[in-house]
Amino acid sequence: MKYYLLILTLFFWSQISFAQIVNNYKISFDKAEHHEAHVEATFTNLRRGTTSLTMSRNVKGDYGTHAFAKNIHDVKITDSRGRDIKSVSRPNLSQWDVTGHDGTIHVEYNLFADQADGIFSQIDETHALLNNPSAFMYIEAVESRPIEINFELGERNWRIATHMSEVSKNTYLASNLQDFMDSPVLLSNYILRERKVGDTGKPQTIKMALHYYGTDQEADDFFDTVMKVLTEESKIFGGFPIFENNEYLFLACFMPQVSEGGVAHRNSAVITSPTSLAYGGVEKKVEVFSRQFMHAWNKERITPLGLKPFNYQNQNLTEELWFTDGFSEYFTQLALCRSKLITPEELIASFSNTYNRVWGSSNSKLNAIEYSRKVNFAFQKSKNENTSYLPHRDYGFLLALALDMTLRNKSSELSLDNFMMLFWTKYGKTEINFSNDNLYITLREYAGKALADKFFENYVYDNDIPKYDKLLEQVGLYLRPLETPYIGAQVEFTQNGTAQVAEYTVKNTPAYNAGLEKGDIIISIGGSTFSNREQFEETMSLLSSEKSTEIEYRRNGRTRTEEIDIETNPEVEFGLFPEPKEKELTARNQWLNGDLPSTIE
Repeated sequence: MKYYLLILTLFFWSQISFAQIVNNYKISFDKAEHHEAHVEATFTNLRRGTTSLTMSRNVKGDYGTHAFAKNIHDVKITDSRGRDIKSVSRPNLSQWDVTGHDGTIHVEYNLFADQADGIFSQIDETHALLNNPSAFMYIEAVESRPIEINFELGERNWRIATHMSEVSKNTYLASNLQDFMDSPVLLSNYILRERKVGDTGKPQTIKMALHYYGTDQEADDFFDTVMKVLTEESKIFGGFPIFENNEYLFLACFMPQVSEGGVAHRNSAVITSPTSLAYGGVEKKVEVFSRQFMHAWNKERITPLGLKPFNYQNQNLTEELWFTDGFSEYFTQLALCRSKLITPEELIASFSNTYNRVWGSSNSKLNAIEYSRKVNFAFQKSKNENTSYLPHRDYGFLLALALDMTLRNKSSELSLDNFMMLFWTKYGKTEINFSNDNLYITLREYAGKALADKFFENYVYDNDIPKYDKLLEQVGLYLRPLETPYIGAQVEFTQNGTAQVAEYTVKNTPAYNAGLEKGDIIISIGGSTFSNREQFEETMSLLSSEKSTEIEYRRNGRTRTEEIDIETNPEVEFGLFPEPKEKELTARNQWLNGDLPSTIE
């Protein structure tokens, strides 16, 4: 009996000991001026055999695949006694398979980082902005363990901003690998702004750690504007989310050496821009803040099946991004308008621009699901598809507009705002991963079978274009074709006044059929030359649609002359009726002010 109790006791304590095993990291910045950091990681209590050390290839908030391992140098792998482990193989460039360790693996390496955009990392004398997947090796077999990281700052007087929990000076704790990878870090002499939001019984804190060259007043005014828009966003869902540690953190870096970027995480976001607040661009910066924060509801908590848990090695294939990204973009723009940061005219202009990117000159026949599945190809140029934007987001944005108008047209008690609140209640607050079927079923519950069937059959599973001209009449908006002469080439003027085809020409457009391609220099159209945008547009306006003319262009030093058809521009323009009827004006104000009474309990 005593022997049996002894065994139970040993088992009990071994389980407690195992539960407390922590993976330890340490990073120092002695050579920050060279964009370098030194990283050490120690993993103990590993099973004998082969253990894989891995660098990520994917990151949350981005749809490309990256070779982060290319920035890892001077890798050294040792055991618990500091002895080099000789048996290390590389099955691929992002993986180190370690055999013959003694249950402990200690790895250290130098990290090169000089790209601050929320996806990669950057280190220099002014700051370190770390996106953890781009900086730290990990062992997937022990991903459930807590992770402790120590930042050795030496004589640098940086402060540390991250959503991870502080356990001691310069040391922070993440609950597991997913939490660690989802917790970016800013080390700099940033300024901090914060605001309590939500229920006074359970207040949440929104924080902004801002690294930039500017005044305190500029930071105060900017944060006030950001909070105004975030408050409008919260009304859509009936309040702010409940954040871990009861706080959400913006890591903002407006420094000349960074790139434009914005990446959302579960409880934080990274926003980068090379321009300061003093030189304009406040609206665009607030828009990026608002877009990333919208994902705190619609993606991080209302999460598609394919995105949780996130796979940092392989592509995360999901068919619902048209909803998470597209509907989020729609409400981002609405929130900007409702908070008076942009005008109704500017909001409507975004409808025109988005429509024309998706349907104006594109030959794509993809539907919402196919756009979502192809998101991993975003920004990878493909012939006959303009992928310099995120087509799934634009397509979803337009479907959100169509569904909102359809709901409002059916009943004064229906709106996309209320549908989102319902979906948030069912799948966001509960954090149950959803599918397109869940979207369909919820829409059917909310608005009826006929409306849900038509929306999904025509626009989600097929690629019909909603009848926006009819749908928008109820809020005093119009849609009309431009009907201007059109050749189907995106033309930009260089500094020396030459007209250059800026993008690949799309199949079956006049420019494509005439042989024009990206990089060609257009010399004349119909015998007329031009040296700036105004002259080019004047030349185009004098052409007759449905006829042909000569186009002269130069490629690789050789001048060519071809016949080109002039077609009618397929693009459209959205606009506000200047004198809407009283009923239309009331409906417009309800829509743009977000003051439709909620019907969701």
